[in-house]
Amino acid sequence: MLIKSTDYGNTWTPLTISVPTMNFNSVYLVSNNVAYAVGDYGAIVKTVDGGATWQLQSAATSFDLNSVYCLSANDCYAAGDKGLILKTTTGGNRLAISDDASTSEGGFIFYPNPASDILSFIFEGAANHTIVISNTLGQTIIQERTLQKEFTLKITHLPKGVYIISLFIPKKKIFP
Repeated sequence: MLIKSTDYGNTWTPLTISVPTMNFNSVYLVSNNVAYAVGDYGAIVKTVDGGATWQLQSAATSFDLNSVYCLSANDCYAAGDKGLILKTTTGGNRLAISDDASTSEGGFIFYPNPASDILSFIFEGAANHTIVISNTLGQTIIQERTLQKEFTLKITHLPKGVYIISLFIPKKKIFP
């Protein structure tokens, strides 16, 4: 449940959220009108009218989100279980993949980081994605192609260490 005070905490009013009942773990007020709340099962809600209405945002995860912090109304971070960190630079709207070959982010999420058994990828849309995992010497350890919007990669066979994940889409290299 989310509640709101307009008199410095002397009285509180429950807010109506048009999403299923959920536990919220963190709220961040960007301004008098804009706020974000995060919670269990990847719940993210946003208001742009001081809490009168709340919109469910796509988190692309079912992990619990424990904290939210914003630099501005559009630039926010959410941290969750298993090292998950989500970032938006669009106020929660889906990212657009840039045509700029030097883009270091956009149009996808991968988690958890760090990982020990699986890596999950969620892409903005279905396309011919190539995921390459290399060691710190630049040697390709895993190379997988997928046309799916959501993809899980098993990494249990990899020894503990630091790896570089590169994502390629035809005519675009978007990470790193």
